[in-house]
Amino acid sequence: MNLEKYKKIIADAFDSQNWNYSEEESSEAVIYSLIFSENEKIRIKCRVTIFSNGICDIEGQFPFDCPKDDVTLISFSFHLARINCMKRYATIRLDIDRGTICNSYSFDFNESTTSEYFLNQFLKVRNIDDDEYEGIAMICNMNKDVESEEEKPEDKYKLKL
Repeated sequence: MNLEKYKKIIADAFDSQNWNYSEEESSEAVIYSLIFSENEKIRIKCRVTIFSNGICDIEGQFPFDCPKDDVTLISFSFHLARINCMKRYATIRLDIDRGTICNSYSFDFNESTTSEYFLNQFLKVRNIDDDEYEGIAMICNMNKDVESEEEKPEDKYKLKL
């Protein structure tokens, strides 16, 4: 198979769902980008990279980052270990340097790869369990809640009843 056939399989899968996507092409790979929203908020940003050798990388990046403080990173790492140990396919990863969180999966295209098969693999990355998603969001936002409850300088002289 060649890159043109891979592109057709992926485009057919996305078109079958009536999804809007962008396509960026080079001589070695094609990158597809899709954004999925829920309740008018971005839920996940997906990126599919298909290489000319048939390797397909699928990533779903969360719309928020993980704070880089030690307490959050330790809690988050423990939570990720708990989530990922039960998964066979897509796993959630944290880029510690950037703080980005993504669900990812990689597989090889072959002669028997169809649009339906690709779509099934894609959905494993895109469709993150609500409980997992909320748990990750809660951990990444836990210190923001504490900071917002701290006294502000202008509140210093207010009487608390």
